[in-house]
Amino acid sequence: MNLPIHSLFRPAVLGTLEVPNRFVASAVHLGGASAEGALSPLLAARWEGLAAGGAGTVIPGAAFVEPRGRFLPGQWSLGEDAREGDVQDLSRRIHRQGARLVVQLAHGGFLGHPELRDGRTWGPSEGTAPTSPLPVQALEERDLEDILDTFAASALRALRGGADGVQIHAAHGTLPMQFLSPQHNRRTDRFGGSPENRRFFLQSLVRRVREALGPTLPLWVKLSFREEVPGGYDEPEGIAAALCCLDAGADALELSSGSHYSLPPLRPTRVGIAAGSSEAPFAPFARELRRLRPHAPLILTGGLRSLEVMASLLQEGVCDAFGLGRPLLAEPDLANRWREDDARPAACISCNACLKGSEEELRDCPVMRDKTEIFWGTQDLD
Repeated sequence: MNLPIHSLFRPAVLGTLEVPNRFVASAVHLGGASAEGALSPLLAARWEGLAAGGAGTVIPGAAFVEPRGRFLPGQWSLGEDAREGDVQDLSRRIHRQGARLVVQLAHGGFLGHPELRDGRTWGPSEGTAPTSPLPVQALEERDLEDILDTFAASALRALRGGADGVQIHAAHGTLPMQFLSPQHNRRTDRFGGSPENRRFFLQSLVRRVREALGPTLPLWVKLSFREEVPGGYDEPEGIAAALCCLDAGADALELSSGSHYSLPPLRPTRVGIAAGSSEAPFAPFARELRRLRPHAPLILTGGLRSLEVMASLLQEGVCDAFGLGRPLLAEPDLANRWREDDARPAACISCNACLKGSEEELRDCPVMRDKTEIFWGTQDLD
């Protein structure tokens, strides 16, 4: 293992959080939570399995902060105090594997299945949801203040439960991203209109959570640099949103692009990624942000498959860590395999079969499951 690749396995500091290595298990929705949003032992064990497999930091799938913000079947919740115990269980599991736990907090806005919405959905402005036939009801300013408070309260639950940090999900079409969008945010108050006003909700959100956590506890933001829809926001506005998050108190940024309502070729989970030339499609965004903020901790996510590409990006100074999603569904022990000098690229073929699983069962990689005849998710590491 040469020196640049070896450096991927060394401890690092991302903002105020010391991590064992540069590999981050990026948040992927697995399903499996109860109707109330409670974790099951099997779901918690799946996330522990990523830590056992060598990921130095684990970000579980997005936790919704209030019932209106739930947007995925089987999604877990941090919207009430009863769920703090779930974080305690997760924290115990992740920490005993020597990894760090960062809890992602999310509000889906107009995203989500109609069955989860009781015939209603909410967003920045009235209209029709791009992901369902439901009409969108515009959130009032008092609703937005309540949502800011629920994010702050959920962040405190995560920290009281033993998480090492929290992450605000402002990517892939969630509510903060909807406010950034000139297509979906047509408000005329302080939360809409100019690009600065469209950033105001995200800025307020980062500030509110930072105030709740205090000045030193880790606060990350996941952000899409481009909306990747006609009439959506482009890279300059995405860069401005990233700078806004840093100025408002974010310690580190996880960089992605696109939304769940983008056309398939432009969604975050792009198909056809292969080791080599098609890897790291979002790296140009990181390069531009690094140019503007040389010392901002950056986590690059999306289309990463080989040690050589990641080591090169790290050596070039493009980013500080690497988020892996689908590759860890295919091979939860991928980081350990790489550490043991098996440097073959990730087995993930970017087919997105893992995203088409049953809503009643935990998602996995059917390609690798069928190939190896082993379903790693059936084990409970307790």
